[in-house]
Amino acid sequence: MAKINKAFVKNIKNIDEFEADLRGATAYIIGGNTKGKTTFCSFLINRLMGDKPDADVLKDKAKNGEASIKMSDGAEFRYTISPSGSEKIVYVYPNGNEVRATKEIINKYLPNKFFDINKFVTATPKEKIYILTKALGIDITEEQKRINDLIPVREERYRQKKAKQSLYEEFKEYLIMPISSSIEELKAKKRGIIESYQKTVEEINKINKEIEDRNKKRIEEEKAKIDEYNENIKKIEQDIENLRNIYANIQKLHCKDDLIVVADVIKNKGIELKELLNKTGGYKTLKIEEIEGLEKQKEIPPMPNLTEIDAQISAFEDKLENRRKAEMYKKEFDESVLAYEDICKEIEVLENKIKEKLQAVKLPSEIKITNEGVFFKNLP
Repeated sequence: MAKINKAFVKNIKNIDEFEADLRGATAYIIGGNTKGKTTFCSFLINRLMGDKPDADVLKDKAKNGEASIKMSDGAEFRYTISPSGSEKIVYVYPNGNEVRATKEIINKYLPNKFFDINKFVTATPKEKIYILTKALGIDITEEQKRINDLIPVREERYRQKKAKQSLYEEFKEYLIMPISSSIEELKAKKRGIIESYQKTVEEINKINKEIEDRNKKRIEEEKAKIDEYNENIKKIEQDIENLRNIYANIQKLHCKDDLIVVADVIKNKGIELKELLNKTGGYKTLKIEEIEGLEKQKEIPPMPNLTEIDAQISAFEDKLENRRKAEMYKKEFDESVLAYEDICKEIEVLENKIKEKLQAVKLPSEIKITNEGVFFKNLP
């Protein structure tokens, strides 16, 4: 393959006149912005590839623009453009014969696989790998197709990884909180309060049962007294009734005068019994509230207020639920990281295959192929 020995540009773009003696070697063109680096490297090549010049191609519009490339096989391409805009590209054979530079001649030196120098210069190191493989005719169709299929998958997995990371970042603080022991301590405290209250209630109920039994016994005693008293009242009433009947019967007898003393005795006894009955006040009824000696039962205290401790337990349970979420989100995030790394590794393997194919081609020693892409040694 022929190489470029010399390149010359005059009155083109920002270049007054510049010639580089390359001698077929790799060269670096160094200069500030808008100093003509890209013009010098690509102008004539682009013309040979069919690109048309823009209206401001000439630096000095009163003079012709010139460019030439001398090849290592002795041939030369020459380009001229007049102030009127007419252009001419000729090919000079090694023997000096000049002809119009046809596409067949140009393709001998610059086949279709030739790459755009502007695109190559501005490309990233990894993009340079693909530009070089295309320029060198290296078949990476299979690897490139697989990479193109995997890139959307990688992007989706990256999106998933970021989404999982966002959730994990939101909840990860709960992973270091001593939540479980705090909840158990609060629940144990609540159980202790409830058990203590239940024990107090049981003790009061026991005391009240004893009081109830004593009161019941006292009421039964009082009821027995009243029953006995009422039975006596009933007997007095019966005696009065009997005396009344006897007296009435005596009054009906023909010999009542003979029994007048007896009748008076019976009458006086009845009067006596009636006065006794009046003094007693008649029958009595059992009135619980008037019974002396009854004991009042103890009141059962209200249930202790557990609102605050329940609120604390609820708050810790919320934190515990958030910890479970944090553990779940961490697991999902870790899995998403592995999934993303797996797809990145698969793409890296394919890129390494492309790199190996490129490294198998003999390239200038200044070109360095790494995992990051294409670089140039000793470039300032």
